[in-house]
Amino acid sequence: MNERMVWLDLIKTIIFDLDDTLCDSTPSITEHYNLVKKDLTSSGLDNKYLMLLDEIFKVDSFEDAIKQVIEQLRHDKKDSLISNVLTAAELYNIKDDNFEIALLPGAQEMLEKLNRAGKQLFLVTIGDQMLQERKIKKLGIGHYFKAYYISNPIGGGSTKEKLFNDILKGYKLNPDYCDIMVVGDKLKDELKYGHELGLLTVQMLHGKYKDAKADFEPHYKISSLLELLELLKIK
Repeated sequence: MNERMVWLDLIKTIIFDLDDTLCDSTPSITEHYNLVKKDLTSSGLDNKYLMLLDEIFKVDSFEDAIKQVIEQLRHDKKDSLISNVLTAAELYNIKDDNFEIALLPGAQEMLEKLNRAGKQLFLVTIGDQMLQERKIKKLGIGHYFKAYYISNPIGGGSTKEKLFNDILKGYKLNPDYCDIMVVGDKLKDELKYGHELGLLTVQMLHGKYKDAKADFEPHYKISSLLELLELLKIK
C-alpha cells in the first residue's frame, strides 16, 4: 500500500477553506472587487496602483491585492492615500443578511457524513470578520466544525499559516502522525501552508484558482466535494 493510501486511512482531522471550497464565492468577490476598483478610479488613485491591483487580483485574493497596494503606497511614501483604499475596501462589504450565497453541490451531505464518521473538522477563512460570519450563518454550517477561524489580512490579521499553527498548537495536533488533511481551492494559500506543514492536501477545482500552478502538487484534486467521501471511503 502506498504512502497516500496509508494517510487516507489515518485521517482524523480536516481543515477546510470556505470561499470556492464549500461555497461559490467567485461571482460575489468579483463584483465586490469591481465596485472597489471603480471607487478608487473615481477618487483619482494613480493608474500605477490600479494596474497593480488588477495584476495581483488575477492570481491572488481580493485581500492580498488590497494589502499589496497598501504596501506599495507605503513604500512610495504616499501614506495619505492608504485611508482611501481601506475605506473603499470596507465600503462595499455586505452589511446585512440580504445577499445570495449557496453551498456547492454535495457540501452539506459531505459535512454531515464526515461528522457521523467522527472526523474533527475546522474551518479557516480570510476576509472581513463580520462578512465571513454572515456567510457561515447564512450557509448554516457552523455547527459542523469544532471551531472556525476568521482573519482579515487587510487589517493586519493573521495569515492562514498562522491560523493553521494555532489549530495545531491549540488542539495538540501533530503533523508527524499523518492524520490531518487540508481541503481548499488556493495552491498559493491554504494548500501551500498545508504542504509546508506536512499535511495531506486536497485541491477543490472550483473558482478562479482551479487552473493555477505552484511549485508543488497537492496530493489529490477533486471536482466535487462528494469525491472527498470516496477518497476517505465514507458512505
